[in-house]
Amino acid sequence: MAGFRYLALVCVVLTLSVISAQIPGQGRHNQGQGRHNQGQGRHNQGQGRPNQGQGNRGQGIPGQGFPGQGIPGQGFPGQGFPGQGIPGQGIPGQGIPGQGMPNQGQGNHGKGIPGQGRPNQGQGNQGQGIPGQGRPNQGQGNQGQGNQGQGNQGPTQGHSINPKYERFLNFIKLPSFPSLNPTSYIPDLLGADCLTKPAWPGLKTFQFPCKTNSTSGAVPTNVHLLRPGDIKVIGAMGDSLTAASGAGACLLPQLAFEYRGKSFSHGGDQTYEKVPSIANILKKFNPNLKGFGTGTGRWDSKNAGMSVGFPGDLSKDMTLQAERLVKKMRSNPAIDFQNDWKLVTLLIGANDLCDWCKNNRLYSPKAYVDNVMAALKILQQKLPRTLVNVVGVLNVPEVGVLRGPVCDAFHLLFCDCAMFLNNKDKAKFTQVTQDYQRLLETRIKSGELDSKPDFTAVLQPFLHKTRVPLTMKGEPDISYFSPDCFHLSSKGHATAAIGLWNNMMEPVGTKKTAWVPGSRLSCPTRGKPYIFTNVNSKKGFQPGRIGNLYKSSSAGFSINKQSSLHLVIIGALVVSLFASFQALN
Repeated sequence: MAGFRYLALVCVVLTLSVISAQIPGQGRHNQGQGRHNQGQGRHNQGQGRPNQGQGNRGQGIPGQGFPGQGIPGQGFPGQGFPGQGIPGQGIPGQGIPGQGMPNQGQGNHGKGIPGQGRPNQGQGNQGQGIPGQGRPNQGQGNQGQGNQGQGNQGPTQGHSINPKYERFLNFIKLPSFPSLNPTSYIPDLLGADCLTKPAWPGLKTFQFPCKTNSTSGAVPTNVHLLRPGDIKVIGAMGDSLTAASGAGACLLPQLAFEYRGKSFSHGGDQTYEKVPSIANILKKFNPNLKGFGTGTGRWDSKNAGMSVGFPGDLSKDMTLQAERLVKKMRSNPAIDFQNDWKLVTLLIGANDLCDWCKNNRLYSPKAYVDNVMAALKILQQKLPRTLVNVVGVLNVPEVGVLRGPVCDAFHLLFCDCAMFLNNKDKAKFTQVTQDYQRLLETRIKSGELDSKPDFTAVLQPFLHKTRVPLTMKGEPDISYFSPDCFHLSSKGHATAAIGLWNNMMEPVGTKKTAWVPGSRLSCPTRGKPYIFTNVNSKKGFQPGRIGNLYKSSSAGFSINKQSSLHLVIIGALVVSLFASFQALN
C-alpha cells in the first residue's frame, strides 16, 4: 500500500507542477483570495458568478462577440463585502450572445438586451460583454459592449477551507516561467540532481578508526559488561526511518522502496567504508554478526533481517512490533535465542507528533511514553540477553526549511500538523516535542527496565536538537534527505548512524543531543570498553562488583550470600529477644 501511495502522489505532484507552470495567472479563491476566471470575460448568457469581496484583477485579451438584441432592464441595488485578492493574468475569451429574462427594478442600462447574470454581491464583473437578456442583477452588474473583458474586477470573499490547506496555500512556492528551464526545474522535481552525480558517497570512503579487539574473554552474563564484539545479533523497531524509506531513491517513484540495507540502525549493505551504519560498525568487531538488513524489502522479507520497522507506524504499534521481533528471532535457526547477545534499536514518535493536532489526547506525551514502555517490557520479559537503544524523537518541523513545490506537497501529505506553522503554533508544537523527549528519558532512566542482569534499555538523545545541515552557502543541504524532502537519504542515514554510535560510547548524562556531520567515530577504550548503560555510567561503578547486585538469571534481582548471612544474624537476634521477653513474663 505504501508503494501505491507514493506512486499516486508522484503523479499528482508532477501534474500540478506542470499545470501551475503553464497557467501562471491562475488565482486562488479561498478565504478572500478570489478567482479571476482566467480573464476569459465569459458572458455565459449574461450570468456573472457572485463576487463577495475584492477579487483578483485579471488582464484579459479582447474576445470576439456577437451583437444581441434586447431592451433596457431594471435591477435591484446590491451590497458588497470587502475581500482580499491577489493579481492574476488572464487568457483571451470568446463570447456568445446571451439570452435571458428581463431585469426587474432599477437596473443596468446596456446597448441591446441587458445580460443575464447571477447576482453580484458588490461591485461585480465590469466587462465589455455582449448585450443580452438577463436575470436581475443585484448590484452594479454587467454592462457590456461586446465580449471584451478585463478579467473579473470585483470584490471576492472566498469560502472557508481546511486550516491545513490554508497554511499550505499561504506558504507553497509555485514555479514561475524562468524555472521551466529543464536544467533548473527538472532536477527540482527529482529532489536532487541525481542525473549528473554518482550515487553517494561516490569515490569517498570512510576510514574505520577503532581497534577491533573489543570483545570479552568469556561471554558476559551481565548486560552492563557488554562490549561491541560480544553482540551476535542486531535488530530494529520503528517507522519509515527504521525501514529507510527512500534512502537510496534518486527519482520520485523510488520513494516507494524501503532500503533496509542502508538503514542507520541495522543496514548491512557493503561495508562501513561505503555504508556507515550500526550493523557495519559491529561487523568490524564481529564479522559473524547476524540479523542486519540488505537491499530493499518489507519487514517480513528475507532482506529485512531482524528488523520489523514499518512505514507509518505509531507508538501504539510498538507492542505488535515487539511480539513480531521476538517471534522472528526465536524462529531463526541461525540465532541462539537464549545465549546470543542482541542489540535492538527503537526509534518511534514522528508519526505520533504528525497526528498530534488531530487528537492531542490520543497522541499526548504521556500516551506516547506509555506505549513505548509497554513494548520495552515485552522485550524485557521475552527477549533474553538484550540491550535496547531507545532513540529520542527528532524535532519534526526542522525539515520545513526545505522548500519548493515537491517539498511542500510531501510535507503537507506526511506531516501537516508540523508544517506551515506561524510562530505561536510552532512554539507550541516544539513544546510538545520536548515533552515527548523529556518524559521518555525520565522513564528510561527510572530503573524499571534495569531489574534483570541480561536486559536494559538506554535513551540515546542524538536527534533531540539535530538541525538540518547547511551547505557552504548557508542554505539547507537537501543531500541529507530523499527526494520527498522528509525522509533521510543514504547520506543522512550514515550521519545518523555515527551520531547513534557515539551516543553508545558516551556515559548517560553526558550524551550529545545533536548530530554533527563529519564527526569522527568514537571508539571503546581500555578504561571504558563497555557500551554505556544507566548502571555502568554511574560514578564509582566497579565491574568486579556487578555480581553482588544480582545473579545472571531471568528471574530478576536475587539475594547474594553476604546478604543471606546478614538476614540469618538478624533473625537470630529477633528470636533471642523474643525468648528473653517471654522469660521475663
